[in-house]
Amino acid sequence: MKKFIDSLAIPIPMVHHVFSILLVLILINLIPDSKIGELLEFGGSFVFLLIVLYPYNKDIFQGT
Repeated sequence: MKKFIDSLAIPIPMVHHVFSILLVLILINLIPDSKIGELLEFGGSFVFLLIVLYPYNKDIFQGT
């Protein structure tokens, strides 16, 4: 499975990325506002950016 994922160059999130998205989801549910969708979009895209910049399998992106 690892070989297949690495061949497709799929960035794998680290543990703190998973906790970050869970924290975003919890905080979104605690905020009683009409802009929840926009906050979720911003938080999710920011965590996605962090996953792309700092993936668990970053060694395949180094270029040997």
